[in-house]
Amino acid sequence: MGFGFSMTNVRAAAPKLRNWQTILLLLLFLIAPVLAPVVGVVKPLNIVGLVIIFLLFVGSILLVPADELSAFYWFTLWVFLFGFLLNIWYELLHSVFYTHFTEPGYTYLELVTMLVESAIADGFISLNLLFAATVFRRGKWDWASSRNWSWKNVLFVVVVALGMQIVGETVALHTGEWAYNAAMPLIPGLRVGLTPALQMPLLILPTFWLAQRVASSPTEENS
Repeated sequence: MGFGFSMTNVRAAAPKLRNWQTILLLLLFLIAPVLAPVVGVVKPLNIVGLVIIFLLFVGSILLVPADELSAFYWFTLWVFLFGFLLNIWYELLHSVFYTHFTEPGYTYLELVTMLVESAIADGFISLNLLFAATVFRRGKWDWASSRNWSWKNVLFVVVVALGMQIVGETVALHTGEWAYNAAMPLIPGLRVGLTPALQMPLLILPTFWLAQRVASSPTEENS
């Protein structure tokens, strides 16, 4: 358990990088930070997140066994989908704590667009957490066995998710990307909203569980 790369991992990555699925996803994660500001769907913080996704994805490729890549990629797609679906409902439910949704000045279409864009960003955050967990677990990407839900794995994902949410929320508030209304419960001492801080810690493990239920996975392995 833990981080670590070796020259064996690097040498083994060469044939993986020639895999068409690998090339497609690498291009997607590489181009996304460039295209995002052009189409105006993300802010600078999200671009940083996309860059981190690319780096963690490369790290995951180095560690995931070559014969598991196809299943890993399908799992990745399902994590993004369920990350989007779960988070769009969460975004809708706690939107009552944000000024954008409780004060005049925005049309219905603008509010729906905000919700969808936020949920898409949440889907990419889910990928960040998946790839971070895969690197942490030295290429063990699946969550099919109860052994994979060890306290170390769960604690790592929840702590990283909480840290990402607090940092992201702090930056967004500082830059004026959004603002809270008086009803938002705050974390004492941080002035960060409780509901956004808990969002990913609460949803990321259900996202993994749902993705595992529908994705192809290799035979259960020890973590």
